[in-house]
Amino acid sequence: WTLALDWSVNNSRFTWRPATANAAYVVGVWVRNASTTTDAPGASAELPYAITAPAALRVGLTASVQPPQMVGTAITFTAAATGGQGPYQYKWWVNNGAAWTLLQDWTTSSTFRWQPATASAAYVVGVWVRNGSTPTDAPGASAELPYAITAPAALQVGLTASVQPPQ
Repeated sequence: WTLALDWSVNNSRFTWRPATANAAYVVGVWVRNASTTTDAPGASAELPYAITAPAALRVGLTASVQPPQMVGTAITFTAAATGGQGPYQYKWWVNNGAAWTLLQDWTTSSTFRWQPATASAAYVVGVWVRNGSTPTDAPGASAELPYAITAPAALQVGLTASVQPPQ
């Protein structure tokens, strides 16, 4: 047993925030007459109270338009985090096929707008998610979405004459 709150006249509320999961927790209360000075209960009650760990942190990633898209198209990516304990923070990345580049450092925004300036069939957009209270730079979960960006079609022109040469 661990004393959570010493003798008090408050009988209506006790707030407990357990730090760890434990299926065997029991919350107990002792009651005594106010005129009693001994450290012993006149009556007591116990309540088994299991605390479970939160579900594992997970994240999914979607785009506002399907790939491939042309250079210069504004694309909004949305991360959907579940599990863990909120609030969540997100970190946005893009890989050009050779290296990862940070697009947005830790933010509470679950969306990111990307407007690519160069074409690549090898782009991958990534997001990291962590619980908002996690002080480390490591993600609790991550997701990646391959996203091809194409160059605009080359301008082509055709020329015809109304009559055949020679004229």
